Order: sequence, then C-alpha cells, then structure tokens
Amino acid sequence: MVIVARYKPLLILAVVVLLLLVFHEHIWRSYIAPREAVTQVINRCEVEANKIFALEIAKWIDANKTDAFNPYRKERDKFIETCVKADGRCSLGDGTIWPSSRPWEFAPIDLLGKWLYDVRYLNNEHVECHG
Repeated sequence: MVIVARYKPLLILAVVVLLLLVFHEHIWRSYIAPREAVTQVINRCEVEANKIFALEIAKWIDANKTDAFNPYRKERDKFIETCVKADGRCSLGDGTIWPSSRPWEFAPIDLLGKWLYDVRYLNNEHVECHG
C-alpha cells in the first residue's frame, strides 16, 4: 500500500497519457480543433462530390446562363452534408432551404464536444444539432 500511495501521481499520469495515446484522434477532432477537423472532412467530401456532379453543374450553367437555383449544386451539397454526417458530425443548419456544406454548419455529435463547440465558436449559444 505504501508503494501505491507513493507512486499514485505517477500512475495517474501514466493512465492519462495512455488514454491520450489511445483516443488522441477523437480528442483532437471533437475537443481541441473541431472546426479544422471538419474542414478536412468537407474537403474530402467535396472532391468526391465534384467527381459525381461537376459535369452536370457545368451543363446546367451553360444551358441556363446562371448558377442561381442550380438543382445539381443542391444535390452536390446534399451529398457533402451526408458525407460529413457519416463521419460523426451533426448539422447546425435547419435543412429547409439548402443542405449544409460549410465548416461552420457542422459540430461534433457527442455532448461534451458539442458543448465545447458552442462555447468556443457560437458564443455559448446552444443551437440544436440535426442528424
């Protein structure tokens, strides 16, 4: 017992270091730099979406001489939103007008990560998360 009490701070430190090593990616993505992490995910999803929808978007722009109300762009953004949600994020948008596809429109899905995100980026406003 004396040995355990003597090395108790060292054991606690070892457990904390071990937890950080095991869960470092989740801690980084949800608590330390959530906006940067979601930006990386969105960039990856945008590349995938552009492979699918870029040609149709360009054809629609040529045919209509505008990019306003482009239905293929909306489908592209819906694809991005679904892709980011699949990565463990929730959407802060209401989803009624246009799908979310920008980094500030997503937050971590776990409660502690969402609360830290709200405090850091949303001035402590707690916006409802969708999906």
